[in-house]
Amino acid sequence: MLETSIINLNKDSGDLNRTIQSVIKYLVPMKKYASLTFKNELNNLPLCNYDSEQIQHLLVQLFTNTADVKKNATILIKSYSRDDKNYVEVEDDGPGFPPGMSSDFVVADGTNNGGYGLVLCKSIIERHNGDIKILPTQKGAAVQFMLPVE
Repeated sequence: MLETSIINLNKDSGDLNRTIQSVIKYLVPMKKYASLTFKNELNNLPLCNYDSEQIQHLLVQLFTNTADVKKNATILIKSYSRDDKNYVEVEDDGPGFPPGMSSDFVVADGTNNGGYGLVLCKSIIERHNGDIKILPTQKGAAVQFMLPVE
């Protein structure tokens, strides 16, 4: 079902912060996510055109990756706007990405240890003419994605 949902973009003008908050509100009562701590630094963002269902899938995937590797992780979500682009950063205090993983979510040995989910996230963002990348961190994992303000 998820795979077919990315075939067509149903873009609409939306509030990215509201989408982030709704995903968190939806996940927190679920057992898998109940022991996670969500913190956010959401700044005012201009409305942008995006498929909210696909961005919800992307956020769920990122949060699920964290929950899978550290049950009581803290996830910090930041949003900000710069140069007609909206940015979202999702950072956790888990074990981090495998050494040598590139922004294409491929490890130096050529395998895709980032998993299918991260490749799907990349596909969603690219279909939105955005960008997604791994950010360097001292501890944990951090992913930043950008959507253009149209």
